[in-house]
Amino acid sequence: MESFVEFELEGSIASKNTFNPIRDLVDTMKLQPNPDREKIPLSIGDPTVFGNFKTAEAVNEAMIESVKAHSNNGYPHSAGY
Repeated sequence: MESFVEFELEGSIASKNTFNPIRDLVDTMKLQPNPDREKIPLSIGDPTVFGNFKTAEAVNEAMIESVKAHSNNGYPHSAGY
């Protein structure tokens, strides 16, 4: 069972002054989809949803090797790397 908590947070001044001109343009477009054409996913947002962003096999192997080595467990030094 999932429970959700609503937060009432006021945005920072910087976030309130942020403007995305592309989002503004897209949000105001009034287009009717063509029922005879397939939609083209633009993969806006999470690039993994449509399978357009795959991790290189060398990266996967390096991560697996690192986990199996047990040499990168724990916390980093308090002064950082």
